[in-house]
Amino acid sequence: MNDRIAQLLTGAKLDHFAMAVHDREKAVRFLEPILPGPVQRFEFNSTSKIYGRVTSYTLSIAVIGLGNGVNLEIIETSGGENEVHARFLRERGEGIEHFAYEVDDIQTSIRAFEDAGFPVILIKHGAPPGSAYIDTTAVGGTITELIQKGFKPDDPSTWPN
Repeated sequence: MNDRIAQLLTGAKLDHFAMAVHDREKAVRFLEPILPGPVQRFEFNSTSKIYGRVTSYTLSIAVIGLGNGVNLEIIETSGGENEVHARFLRERGEGIEHFAYEVDDIQTSIRAFEDAGFPVILIKHGAPPGSAYIDTTAVGGTITELIQKGFKPDDPSTWPN
């Protein structure tokens, strides 16, 4: 990990890393036998500001527990438009797209990344964010996702109001 990014993530906890894929179920069938599991599947609907444009989309997600509180997240855009995932698949193909870190104060963390020259490329529109994607590809090759402590995309009771 780049030293600049590591410094910005001081005190953060690795929550998951994510693969962008064309077909969630195909990826699960391939990975399930070799990973400890279990597999949890859910659909995540959102309206977000992505690369400065408001768009709605549905993600078909599978989460596979790897141990020590770290998960592998498999993401397929199954409805609408999510240019972050589409761009990754177009430019790099299926694979590890981002690393996600749980932070105590997402707004403070977002400002710190922006002040360091790493822009937000995806954030919830019209509500406080539970997570935000930060463009760290120039220094690490992957996106960094910040997650507000306690936020779980598969549990609406944890979503900020």
